[in-house]
Amino acid sequence: IATCVLANIWVDDTDQRDNVATILSVLESRFDLVVRSCYAGVRIPEPDIFTNALEKLAVKPQDAVWLDVDEESVKAAESLGMTAVQVKDITEALKEVQKLTGKE
Repeated sequence: IATCVLANIWVDDTDQRDNVATILSVLESRFDLVVRSCYAGVRIPEPDIFTNALEKLAVKPQDAVWLDVDEESVKAAESLGMTAVQVKDITEALKEVQKLTGKE
């Protein structure tokens, strides 16, 4: 299973940029791909950010599962043919992913 994070983020030149850099470093070490909107030129929930990530991962939309707290993003992913789970409770969302993927 390939994993990816899509992040609506801007280039940070504030004094707090070290915090953002640390978070991104951790994400990049744990996920196969991290797509930052500031570099991709598109934001979530724009379709191109999803298709860009899917292409980079060589995954078809029907083989992808999108998790997000935002209903608009969930609907955007579904409109592209992805299965989407709105995260209201992380434990329940992970159970749903396990059902969908057959992976524990």
